[in-house]
Amino acid sequence: MKTELRLAKDTDLDTVISIIEDARHFLAISGSDQWQHSPYPARSDLAQDIFLGFGHLFIVDHQIAGYVALISGENPYYDKLSHGKWLESETGEIIEIGRMALLSDYRGRGLSKAFYQSIFTLAFRKNYKDLRLWTHPKNSVQQHLFLREGFKKVGILDFEGERWAYQKLL
Repeated sequence: MKTELRLAKDTDLDTVISIIEDARHFLAISGSDQWQHSPYPARSDLAQDIFLGFGHLFIVDHQIAGYVALISGENPYYDKLSHGKWLESETGEIIEIGRMALLSDYRGRGLSKAFYQSIFTLAFRKNYKDLRLWTHPKNSVQQHLFLREGFKKVGILDFEGERWAYQKLL
């Protein structure tokens, strides 16, 4: 099975929206209210990801299987971390892994490991050594994956309610 991560293009926006809507439904039936009570991530958020070069598609055997935003730069929410602290990084280069979603047809096939490995490879090539992400406290699927992939829970952020923050240093 061949997997890769590629930059999303403007023409991919409707596909990205479908992936996010599929994930929104999965979160709802999983008991998480993440992405349920607001339009976030909205079409405008996803279009902005693509415009800024943050949006990436996860490709499996030449088919689009997932989406992730790899967001560089400062996030003002990071200054509001409570109940913990960020790990000290040797470099100031931070990348946020956000809006990660895998289509339901690809869930349960062990692809999340390849998805994360693609992200780590790209981050390393671009010299990002400090990877950060956060999720809803009820998103136990992602929490399990974060820990399996070597992320450490570092505290709590407030974004549309409490979110658990994780970090991995490469």
